[in-house]
Amino acid sequence: MDIDNDAISIHFETDNDQHFIDAFVEASCSTAFLEFARHLAKIYNCEIKVETAVLREGSVIKDFKILWKEKSVRKTFYATLLTLLFYNPCNHLLEKGIDRLFEDTELTELQKEALRLEIEQRKSELESCYSLVKKQSDFYKSASKDESIEGISLSVSSNNSHSGFRTPTIKRSSFDEYILDSNKLDPEINDAAIVIIDSPVISDKNYKWRGTYNGVPISFNIQDSEFLVKVRAGIYVFKAGMAIKCQLKCNRSINENGDIIASDYLVQEVYELISGVAIEITSAGKRKEQKKVQDISPNLFTYLDDKQ
Repeated sequence: MDIDNDAISIHFETDNDQHFIDAFVEASCSTAFLEFARHLAKIYNCEIKVETAVLREGSVIKDFKILWKEKSVRKTFYATLLTLLFYNPCNHLLEKGIDRLFEDTELTELQKEALRLEIEQRKSELESCYSLVKKQSDFYKSASKDESIEGISLSVSSNNSHSGFRTPTIKRSSFDEYILDSNKLDPEINDAAIVIIDSPVISDKNYKWRGTYNGVPISFNIQDSEFLVKVRAGIYVFKAGMAIKCQLKCNRSINENGDIIASDYLVQEVYELISGVAIEITSAGKRKEQKKVQDISPNLFTYLDDKQ
């Protein structure tokens, strides 16, 4: 099979003329970069092989060679890699550089426009890919540990072209913009979650609940005080197979692999008790329905707005 290859280099720009950086920092940065590229290749469903080369001066340059078996996604892959790993207001410079890198490629204007649209669509999708966000954070966090590193840039050159491209430098003062402050994510809130109740466990008037949500066993607490009062009073009695419709808050974080981990669950309000085909609406559920009716019902102000 025909295999094409490109050279891609990480430029560690230093504040001295010695052309040295911490070996552990370089290794950590290279690992984060390779993980980023490998994950991106999986998303694009393309096979790549990456070979490493010796470090060289200027300040310190780490060289890789990327070998391709499927060349159809090459340009899109590099454009996405560079704009995501070095995402900044200079993205228009990156796009021009990618065009220059592949200037020997025969593409019609229609093909170029289709490629630009694909890149924009991919960027929008991948900017919310937490595994890539984590690898980007690891890359800059590692680089920040060596105070001699003043900036980082990437360069790409194709074996099919005499041209190449080097990204704008990300200065050390901007590293923190790429580093996650915490592995915690914003909570996910489902306002119509269905949780099958396995059992409430009572201990010293505290209830610890177990159930199944989206097919996954979970432990959770319930914050709805009106609901809990009725449970304690025996008004709501749970049997096997019963479920609740509720507002469920899930606290989440990213692990070292960039996977999303649910840390704990909290039922903020219970709207319905479901037992087979029987449904009982709770106080919180009735308030929710009343609010929904009020929100869609016309009033005096609605007509005034229409006249304006």
